[in-house]
Amino acid sequence: MAMSWLCIATARRMVDSLLDVSEVTWLPEAGAYKDHDSRFVGSPSIVKSGNRWLASHDYFFHTPVGQVSVFASDDDSGVDWTFAANLTGIYWAQLFAPDGDSGDIYLIGPAGDETGEGDLRIARCAAPCDGTSWEGPTTIFEGTPARMFHAAPTPVVPHAPSGQLLRAMEVHGTAVPEGDLGIVMLAAAAAAECRPLTNPGCWAVSDALQWDASFDLDLNVVMRPSPEDPDTEISPELRHESNDAARAGQQGLRGFSNENESKRVNMNVSVIVNMSTGKSKDGRASTRALGGETRQWEEANAIFDPISGNTSVLVRLDAPLSGCTNVTDCNRAALLRWETKNPARPSLSSSSGTDLPGQVSSSSSSSSPGMALDAGSLRFDRIVAMPTGCNKFVVRAEPSGAAQSNGTWLYALSNPVDADGIAAGTCSQRNTAVLSRSSDLVTWHVCRQVLYDDTGFSPSDSVAHTGLQYIDFRFDGDDILMAIRAGYRGSVSFHDANRLLVKRLTDYRSMCD
Repeated sequence: MAMSWLCIATARRMVDSLLDVSEVTWLPEAGAYKDHDSRFVGSPSIVKSGNRWLASHDYFFHTPVGQVSVFASDDDSGVDWTFAANLTGIYWAQLFAPDGDSGDIYLIGPAGDETGEGDLRIARCAAPCDGTSWEGPTTIFEGTPARMFHAAPTPVVPHAPSGQLLRAMEVHGTAVPEGDLGIVMLAAAAAAECRPLTNPGCWAVSDALQWDASFDLDLNVVMRPSPEDPDTEISPELRHESNDAARAGQQGLRGFSNENESKRVNMNVSVIVNMSTGKSKDGRASTRALGGETRQWEEANAIFDPISGNTSVLVRLDAPLSGCTNVTDCNRAALLRWETKNPARPSLSSSSGTDLPGQVSSSSSSSSPGMALDAGSLRFDRIVAMPTGCNKFVVRAEPSGAAQSNGTWLYALSNPVDADGIAAGTCSQRNTAVLSRSSDLVTWHVCRQVLYDDTGFSPSDSVAHTGLQYIDFRFDGDDILMAIRAGYRGSVSFHDANRLLVKRLTDYRSMCD
């Protein structure tokens, strides 16, 4: 088995940790094996398949990228795990089950290798999927100089009104300023009309929404305690008393809301880039928010709100937060809205067509003549106060059957910046993680700290050497199962992760009551 020494033969509960996690992958300490210090664990993803769970991750840095390892749990508890398969030619990939956990399982992500850099690819594990046998990956969009795909594992969500599947991600290339990324929406056809999803004709991609410097004006919104939660400090019962670093200075992380609505930017400043021409629709050149910083945002997360019926996108911020000096300014994300001209089910008629704004015709995206899908368009809405810095996060809506009397909540797992991150001068603090929820993606309530550094490091060393990051999660009845890229206990740094961990949050709603 390729790189078999990198993973635990049978992964079980990590007994020398207070975090109540299962250790799925472990890389030895730097120098223990040849070339170990140049290969790290990245991009965790998790999904339910029948009576087991599947988890995946890739490897990054100084070795050829483009390999994903898949692991399967022994049962539906998600405690014990075994290696299932390696896939090559795919990277930064997300596991998803478009037809429920009894159907096919897919893995979607960029190519990530020198043979197909910039391509977007998908692999399929036919039902019943145990994670061991995969078809592909198949290229669904080829990379071009104007458009090369970039991503992290973020959700593929259903858009109930149209029956489509939606996935937000990023592109780079000549259509976007050097070093920056544009946000796009992928759309896949409805289940009854298009399976398997390895058919390139099942997919369309929107034009890219490009960062505009005027968006920075919206960073003037302020955070204050939300009306439901006026206490701005995380109370001791929500902390782990053994964790001094995590207890220090988390002012402002309990209730998040946004004021100064008058300072929201004019929606007309959004710069939309046509991915076939590489030019902005209004012909304006892009502007950059901060001198010396070019990547403004990345790792976009699509969310379908079953109450409103709308799809939105939350995006991690980088350069706009890189100079933040307090907890308020460091915990932000960008909120985008997705709009479609065809809210009903898309037509798969046999007539050919021309490219329309937000759509891709059969000539540019499809191997099935005449298939027309609506990838819609994205527009900037606002900057929101959210417990995350320059860090990837995941937001998911509760399953439709889980709605409570007070409505369906949208839950996030993220890495907030607290006083220790401020002292260290970084917006990329990742040594703690919190569960939070929102009803509208604008006002966020931090429920509980769910991961923390139990190593005994000083606060500054903890920020430098511990990363509990890039979390993906799924609902499992009253629980949440989360996959974690962990730079933890022997990692080169917080970023250069040496473990894939899995943790169950029991009765997650009670954490928010």
